[in-house]
Amino acid sequence: MQSDLDSRLGKFEEGRSELSRVVSETTEDGSDVPVSEDFDEVTSDTVTEDIAELEAKKSLLHKKLSEVQSKISERQLDLSVSLATIAEGGGDVGRVLSDNDVENVRVDKEKISADLVKTQETSQWYEAVRSAMEQLSGVKVSSIEAIKKNKGMMVKLEMGREGNHELNIILKAQKGGMKVDDAVLKGDKISDEFGIITCSMPTLTDLVAASAGMKAPSDLRFVIREASARLRNTVLKTGHVGKLRKRFEVKSSGERLDNLVVNVSEGVQANIRLTLDYPTCAGSCYVDSLLSANLPADELSKLRESVNDKRIEHVLGLVEDLVKGVREVALLGVGNTLGLGGQLPR
Repeated sequence: MQSDLDSRLGKFEEGRSELSRVVSETTEDGSDVPVSEDFDEVTSDTVTEDIAELEAKKSLLHKKLSEVQSKISERQLDLSVSLATIAEGGGDVGRVLSDNDVENVRVDKEKISADLVKTQETSQWYEAVRSAMEQLSGVKVSSIEAIKKNKGMMVKLEMGREGNHELNIILKAQKGGMKVDDAVLKGDKISDEFGIITCSMPTLTDLVAASAGMKAPSDLRFVIREASARLRNTVLKTGHVGKLRKRFEVKSSGERLDNLVVNVSEGVQANIRLTLDYPTCAGSCYVDSLLSANLPADELSKLRESVNDKRIEHVLGLVEDLVKGVREVALLGVGNTLGLGGQLPR
């Protein structure tokens, strides 16, 4: 009978040690929370980067909270069963569990309760920061789903102020953490204010490839930041092409408006390229070729190089510069029959 009681007491001590270890791990996971008093000064670009990471940490905190609560219930049940068994066997509970043991259990319970409160407060802080980030950046985490196939997860974020576009990121479990495996922007085609010019979602394949050499979670931050910027650029590009179409005859080649054919004037046609960085970088739109049945090829080449050297950022400004150049060539008498007839846009 005594050996059985000693055995149960040993299991109880072992369970209490394990519970203390779990609580210690939980405290460590939540102890590095950067509670900043200067959060109001955080910029939109900075908060965009951390949204998915905060959501993942929040999920981890909830998991730890659930584990600790489960451990408490298990240990309380084990202790109750052990005490009941001892009493039924005619044993002396007071002899088996000393006053020191009872006090240790009480202290452990109070410590666990305090850690639970701290974990819950940390979780609430994460939720408040995440909400503020969403309002500042225009990016909202809509869901995080587990993927059993590759032991990864799918992170879905709403993009834009109206939330009408979605960024889906697949994270795959790899050595060193959860790494970005794929990223896709989804949603309706983007249109200009007149509903005439439309553009498909930008691709993110190159961003995923570029993030491969980064450590987690820097790769996730990079993809979110660049995808957000690329979507914003696509909206601006579509609007710019729409305004260009109001003044010139424009034919687009490609679903993403990356190749435009513009009739600069009668008899002069320009092939204009818009890069993925348009319109945020100088030179992100340039003249790829100039065609005319009247102007000499060497004069067209000089005009194209002259305009491209200016590294113009706005496609409308680029075309206006071309129009000015064509007019100057005409005034100099280069070309016999340009067919301009005073009909150049002003």
